[in-house]
Amino acid sequence: MKHLYLDFNEITEISADSFTNLNNLALLSLNNNQITEVSNKSSLNHLNSLKTLLLNYNKMSSLLCHFYSDSIQNLSISHNNISHISLTCTKTFEKLTKNLDISYNALGSKSINVNDEIIMKLSPKLVAISLAGNNLSSTIQHLDNFQDLRIISMGQNNMSLDAIKQTLRKLGNKWRCRTINRWMLFNNNCFHFLVDLSHTGLNKIPTDTFIVLAGLLKVL
Repeated sequence: MKHLYLDFNEITEISADSFTNLNNLALLSLNNNQITEVSNKSSLNHLNSLKTLLLNYNKMSSLLCHFYSDSIQNLSISHNNISHISLTCTKTFEKLTKNLDISYNALGSKSINVNDEIIMKLSPKLVAISLAGNNLSSTIQHLDNFQDLRIISMGQNNMSLDAIKQTLRKLGNKWRCRTINRWMLFNNNCFHFLVDLSHTGLNKIPTDTFIVLAGLLKVL
């Protein structure tokens, strides 16, 4: 078995022997359950083929990564109530090369420094990140550290026009024409960004900011 979907159930925890012998499992989806944390030893960390873990629409308030498989490249944990990131997630973040969707949580709480606790710890090869719906107000920094970043979602936050400008300018700081790997969305030789700024309360279009992405911006 390579793909397992357990969505829309009443699962509250993942026991240590839940996925025993599923050595070829590449995708595990536990969306729309009642999971509060992944805390059972060996519940996921023995799944050495696991690439995609989906935990959207659960009941997690803290992100604990003690028992996540080191092989995960795509982590989606949107629509929880996460307001705390454990130091144990550093190793997990470093391994993500495809996608981190941590949208619609509570990252805007004063207890989380998004730039230090998330952005700085992510793999420079990450392709997509979603921070939408987190009540963020500060500039997202260090985006120019990512070599392959193609998609960024920042909609439904409380970022000022200046914070949005500063964030987007980071995307234009690097030369983005290079060899594209097969996972990329667009079949050409230069990076095109997909930027989502929906529901950000903009009262004017920051055209002076988009100039730095001229020829690179695919979708707004």
